[in-house]
Amino acid sequence: MSDFSVSMPRRRLFTASAVILGGVALGPLLASCGGGGAGAGGPPILRRGTSDEPRTLDPHYVPGNAGAALVYDLFEGLMSVDAAGKLIPGLAESFTVSDDQLTYSFRLRDGLRWSDGKALTAEDFVYSFRRCVDPKSPTLGGRTLSSLKNFRPIQRGAAPIESLGVRAPDARTVIIEVEKPTRYLPDAMAAFASTVVPRHAIEAHGQRWTTPQNIVVSGAYTLKEWVPNTSIQLKKNPNHYGAASAKIEEVVFYPVERQATAVTRFRGGELDIVFGVPTDQLAALRNSEFAQSLHSSSAIGVFYVLLNNTKGPTQDRRVREALSLATDRNLIANQLMKDEGVPAYTVVPSAMPDYKSPAVPMASEAMAARLDRARALLTEAGYSAAKPLEITYKFGGQESNRRIAVALQSMWEQIGAKITLENVGAANVVADSRSGDFQAIRYQYYAPFQDPVSFLMLLQTGATENLSHYSNPEYDRALAEADRIIDPAQRLRALEALELQVMNDFPVIPIYFNVRNYLVNPRVQGWVDNVRGQYLSRHLSLKA
Repeated sequence: MSDFSVSMPRRRLFTASAVILGGVALGPLLASCGGGGAGAGGPPILRRGTSDEPRTLDPHYVPGNAGAALVYDLFEGLMSVDAAGKLIPGLAESFTVSDDQLTYSFRLRDGLRWSDGKALTAEDFVYSFRRCVDPKSPTLGGRTLSSLKNFRPIQRGAAPIESLGVRAPDARTVIIEVEKPTRYLPDAMAAFASTVVPRHAIEAHGQRWTTPQNIVVSGAYTLKEWVPNTSIQLKKNPNHYGAASAKIEEVVFYPVERQATAVTRFRGGELDIVFGVPTDQLAALRNSEFAQSLHSSSAIGVFYVLLNNTKGPTQDRRVREALSLATDRNLIANQLMKDEGVPAYTVVPSAMPDYKSPAVPMASEAMAARLDRARALLTEAGYSAAKPLEITYKFGGQESNRRIAVALQSMWEQIGAKITLENVGAANVVADSRSGDFQAIRYQYYAPFQDPVSFLMLLQTGATENLSHYSNPEYDRALAEADRIIDPAQRLRALEALELQVMNDFPVIPIYFNVRNYLVNPRVQGWVDNVRGQYLSRHLSLKA
């Protein structure tokens, strides 16, 4: 049997006052914080920006990426990550793996407690995992647990939820059974969808269990106050096993939808951390007094265009290929994104450790030749000047998304398509993508666990994040076989070959792999750039 056991750092939490967003002065907050992040005689306060307001703090229902930093402060799973994004023990102190690689046994830390003081036991994980994969509930994190035994029969309604491969033989032991050897299972146990949630609070309060007066958490911080569209205030959870080692007592998250506004507030000393910097401000920041505050890191994420594979003109592979051929990734990544994105022709990011993205032939082909082939494909598909291909492209969110939309419109019109742009807003991008109400729509995806399969599942029949609804039984079979390979290097090479094959069907249009840009006040200590993009407040401290 193999064994993994490492001692883990500890955590804490904090507090703040009400604030007003949208560029309006933060009088009450700055008065209490003195502009330096601490109340008069009170503890220092970490002030973090986030791109938008999360719809919920329930880790099984959090959409997109905006709520991830919050959720990681509030909830924890069997595994966690350190300041550098390295996998470490979480609520489990160790785990073992059976010789056949099909059974994982996690040993919980002794004396674990929820934030309300009640005992946290292995049965809480059984409840949480079943809740997360329940097909009757619109949870968003089921894909993280898709390797567990009986996951797919449960999703089809062909097996009871109680048959899921998780059990608790005693209060401190969580047994997880998988369908096939799953090298990334420990990594998946650090994802926020795999965190444990409190059954007693959920059953007592229903959907209101995450309100400040009702919430019960397992993480280093708990919720103090939530002022909608203004601030989300956290305080240290004294019942967390790592409370003694956390340096920051209070954290406040401020939702700021416009990146430029967040940068302005950082310059004004209102925010300590900004996630996401407008590409058109990067050069100026690098040549300013804020240069030391700017951090950049490759990310395990992809910006891509979802194409509806089940209805409309994009059902036709020839149309999908034509649109992909006409998309100039180099122009978008290198010019529009100011070299802050890596041109993408596949879905698995180039930053994925040990994975070599396969070379796609069109990447080295001249754009003029690609456009000629694209026009020929549309003609073959029955389109002409008299009957042009008509596509509506939906987008929303940051200003960069609007610029990319305009660029795609121009590129696709070069092959005779008629493109309508529709700005539906960031929230509706998520809603429309999940409801299938689109022909083409921008999307961004970050891995819930650090393995190529987390991206290849974007094209797997029935997968939660397969929003294009691409379906290829041969691909599904080959993916399952490749993922079952025990030898790590052989497995990765098989996955690389499979990705090259499936991208030849053009189920989606990858645009660029993400580079994350952050602004971090020098007073924030312990920040380590990492491709995972997880920066837990408990690993940070504040310099006086």
